[in-house]
Amino acid sequence: FFKQKTAYEIRLSLVGSEMCIRDRSDDGLKRWLHEQADKHLDGLGCAIFPLDCVDVSHNNLTDDAVNALVDYLLKRQQPTRRLKLFNNRLREPPSMCDLIRDGCCGIGARNGLSELHLSHNLITESMVGNLLDATGKAIAACGGRLRQPFYLRMELNSTLEGLDPKRFSEDDGKRGFKICLSAGYPKSGCNVKHCRHGADVHLILSKR
Repeated sequence: FFKQKTAYEIRLSLVGSEMCIRDRSDDGLKRWLHEQADKHLDGLGCAIFPLDCVDVSHNNLTDDAVNALVDYLLKRQQPTRRLKLFNNRLREPPSMCDLIRDGCCGIGARNGLSELHLSHNLITESMVGNLLDATGKAIAACGGRLRQPFYLRMELNSTLEGLDPKRFSEDDGKRGFKICLSAGYPKSGCNVKHCRHGADVHLILSKR
């Protein structure tokens, strides 16, 4: 990928298309979405094929810019399997919950979201709860099971330091799905597409 400021790349691959944006600002991302995104995605035929990955990590983005990005994907009904948002300044972007629940782009859709990377941000404890609430609703809406575990990474958020991962029980009766807290550990036997414990969600709050 291009790494310099105000650069982007969209790449067509055998598993779909991949979009990486490096613009270092909220305004830069919103300007790219307004002026260039449609042209590039239309050129790749993304109305037919899902995006494999959207990567806007390391951009110093706030909730405002990420809400604009997700609103764009939802308005376009553009399925995206992996959304990488790590190393930004995100706290409580409400659009994340809308994305998780969406029938076309969400975690219950055939080519919808399967990985959400939110590490190295400022995610709040209440936002963790909101994301899990949205996940429970999405799982219920698609019949109670996902095609593969939803991979939710939130390690190294300074705002979550001291939060005991064990407070999220393996069987979340309130939300109606099973959480695995082991996927971030070596030799756990879990990976992004499989949970050895049969969980619906891989929740990564710490890694060793």
